[in-house]
Amino acid sequence: MKYVGIDIAKKFHIACILDESNNYLKKNYRIESELTDFDMFYQVLELIDKDKSQFLIGMEATGLLFENLYLFLKSLGYNVVLLNPYQTTKFREMDTMKYVKNDNIDSQMIAALLKSGRYSEGYVSEDIYQAIKSLYRHKATLMQEMKSAKRQVSTTLAVVFPEFENIIRDPFSVSGMALLNKYPTAKHYKGASGDRILKVFRNIKGNNFNLDKANNLLDLAMTTVYQGNAKEERAYVILSNLRRIRFLKEEMEQCEVQMFTLLNESEQAVSASISKDEEVYIADLVDNLRSIDGVSDKTIFKVYLDKKSSGRAPKECIVVVARKLAMIIYSIYKNNTPYNPARVFNTQASLSH
Repeated sequence: MKYVGIDIAKKFHIACILDESNNYLKKNYRIESELTDFDMFYQVLELIDKDKSQFLIGMEATGLLFENLYLFLKSLGYNVVLLNPYQTTKFREMDTMKYVKNDNIDSQMIAALLKSGRYSEGYVSEDIYQAIKSLYRHKATLMQEMKSAKRQVSTTLAVVFPEFENIIRDPFSVSGMALLNKYPTAKHYKGASGDRILKVFRNIKGNNFNLDKANNLLDLAMTTVYQGNAKEERAYVILSNLRRIRFLKEEMEQCEVQMFTLLNESEQAVSASISKDEEVYIADLVDNLRSIDGVSDKTIFKVYLDKKSSGRAPKECIVVVARKLAMIIYSIYKNNTPYNPARVFNTQASLSH
């Protein structure tokens, strides 16, 4: 058997190949993150032994950087295992090279760990799960951009119309954004009237903005502390960020559409792999979980797929979801803190068992 340790990096990877007698058949072999180098590495393996079953290849599951080389080698028929970085760290601590850390040593450590047999194999999530994970990351980025845009509007608004929030508590509500789009600063209300302000809401369904509120807003604009400095430039900053916010909202909605499409595909795949009784059982459990306020499909299948991808049975996955939600509720009770949806997806070690 030949043991291939590969240290994963962004632009290149380092491989070493160890045989049963602890001889290095290849040491510190550099693989650029290019298809030609992947092919060259395959040729190296072929020259050593054409029997693919004689190789055990290991690499750390570092972010997503392992994915392309992993799938390339798997597609050729090699046995490739993913290792938790925690395993290699612990193995290093028992070795004489524990105080040395570089790419070359790391690849040797991985090969030695494979040969020792003291490792547990990781699991590469199915395509659907990897896609959902990518979409969640993208949505998180969009949300951060949204926060930045809103922060800029709020900061500018605190100067150009600090009294605005006395009437409109949420500047980023439909009503708030409609007003800011028409009157970005207090000075832009010059020449306006209560009736004219009300026209802003003509096409907004369900708004409760009335003439009294419009007149109160107008009075505040006329008596504002804002002196009018850089009025047009600051108006541009607000309007530009409002355009960003609208665009980001649309992108997040599209991102969610993509996620739900994938979630539905995953549900169909799960349904095809289980019995009818199990399918009914799981469907009932999911519906019951959905009945909790604040718990939606995004909460349940993100967690569900996380566990499904690790090889858990469908029923086990649902139990994990339910347990995670119970622990969130207990955490809120114990710490007396409000519910934070972002924390739902912070998988803790205690929840992975």
